[in-house]
Amino acid sequence: MKKKDLLVVENEAIVALDIKSILKRLGYNVIGIVTSAHDCLELLTKKTPHLILMDIRLNGDIDGIETAAILQKSYDIPVIFITAYSDEATVNRIIPTGHYGYIVKPVNEKELHISIETSLYKHSIDKKIKESEMKFRLLFEQSRDANYLCDENKNFLDINRSMINLFGYNEAEFLKMNFHDLFVNRKDALELMAIIDKKRFVDNFETQLRKKDGAEISCLINSTILFDDMKRPSGLQGIIRDITREKEMAKERESILHDLGERVKELNCLYSLSEILEIPGVPFEEVLKDVADLLKDSWQYPHISCARIVIGDKEFRSDNFKKTEWTLRSDILINNRIEGKVEVCYLERMPNIYEGPFQKEERELINAAASRLGIFAERKIAEEELRRSQIEFKNLSNRLQTIREEERTRISREIHDELGQALTVLKMDMAWFDKNLDKSRMELKNKSESLLKFIDEIIQKVRKISSDLRPGILDDLGLCAAIEWEAGEIEKRTGIRCSFHYPEEISAGEEQSISVFRVFQEAMTNVIRHSKASKVNISLTVVKDNIELIVKDNGIGITDDQINYSNSCGIIGMRERVSSCGGVLEIDGKKDSGTTVKIKIPLNC
Repeated sequence: MKKKDLLVVENEAIVALDIKSILKRLGYNVIGIVTSAHDCLELLTKKTPHLILMDIRLNGDIDGIETAAILQKSYDIPVIFITAYSDEATVNRIIPTGHYGYIVKPVNEKELHISIETSLYKHSIDKKIKESEMKFRLLFEQSRDANYLCDENKNFLDINRSMINLFGYNEAEFLKMNFHDLFVNRKDALELMAIIDKKRFVDNFETQLRKKDGAEISCLINSTILFDDMKRPSGLQGIIRDITREKEMAKERESILHDLGERVKELNCLYSLSEILEIPGVPFEEVLKDVADLLKDSWQYPHISCARIVIGDKEFRSDNFKKTEWTLRSDILINNRIEGKVEVCYLERMPNIYEGPFQKEERELINAAASRLGIFAERKIAEEELRRSQIEFKNLSNRLQTIREEERTRISREIHDELGQALTVLKMDMAWFDKNLDKSRMELKNKSESLLKFIDEIIQKVRKISSDLRPGILDDLGLCAAIEWEAGEIEKRTGIRCSFHYPEEISAGEEQSISVFRVFQEAMTNVIRHSKASKVNISLTVVKDNIELIVKDNGIGITDDQINYSNSCGIIGMRERVSSCGGVLEIDGKKDSGTTVKIKIPLNC
């Protein structure tokens, strides 16, 4: 905590030095020692202490008491007198100075410490009280409402400028008046006081008050009882607000509010209509039935209104619909052709306004409703066509996937069976030729051996092509074995360490097995081409009747832009394969932390 600055005003040097020594031991900072009022006031122009220790006898014509009086008027600094004088006359002179302490010499260290701390604390409290009083006075005086303070007998003690301006009395006149004098009806004054006595306050009490010129005004009174230090009622404070003009405007407002209410009702209708039409997944017929019920409640006389919507050969009515002669109608356009209508009918005759009993704004409302219904119908038709196209596209995609896999299987078998067999026969013939070739003809012998090696290489390539087209192990040993074999081949070919984990063989259908295997192949292709990874962890499990494949590498990580890139055929192909089986694909990448590809496909789809 920062040390408090103290000023010592003492004409005896030895006493001053002793006091300074005591203050330093107590942890205070002495900013100066002066011996006269002149020196004290001069120092205060340069420094401001937190507290002044003042001797009564000082050098010069002005003593400590007179100096303290000057300080009280010009400076907000607490003063403690330190003096050898304690007679009644001196004490009486000290009282008006507003001092904070009085210590008789010789100075006792403990007494001095207590007096200083008490004075500093009391001064901080006094300062807060003064600030609070200033704020209250500022709010009181500047309030645009009439403010007043009364004593326990309801006589005015204080009023602000707004109170004077409102009632026309000046301040002197108010201070001679009682609060009850303002009331037109004394009964209201008694009722107000009864409420205040019971609740200790009153809010927005409406009554008639009289101004100095005799004019009566409608007012709202908010008032609260004041209490003294003993918690006893000591007066009344309150605010008076003139609401005469407000009451005069009330009738005008009622008419405006009625019209506004009608417009708001129409706007709410359009807003609710938009909300109903935007709710996804609701059947077309249900939506239009809800709109018909909404429309009937949005007209000027909703209790006798009914509505009907006709689109094509379909009709949607409010529960109470009945065709009458009091009808408002608007056509529904779908793709610029009239395909239906909206009708609102009154069940009883009402006064003619614009179109019979209907307002002009209601014509605009029904036109807007018909327009939005036409747009809604167009969108529904487009959505249905899009949905049908998506189904057709999905079926086509699935069919193409099936045809491609079937064609791969056929080509794989033909290559394996026919071309493989042909190459095997060729190798056997070549081996026979090599075996029976005269060893003396070394050039032919070497060429024969070279051809045998070349035939072996062709056979290996044929096997690889056949396997790439359709790994036989997938059909023979199942999904887990196929992935394990493929991972091993990739590790041999690229040097990327592949770790494969699976709890047990998974019994999946042919479509699911092919899709999972092809997604795995595509994911590994991306690892090889783009990731710069040295290790890949692969897991295949069944979680809640879903086949779950996770491929996680330790490479540079894929970005969001790369994931969402529209020309990324590999990712698009993976999504299509997974989607065709009713599954989901998740790809997540973090910079320098690798990429994770995760798919979930229903075990039985």
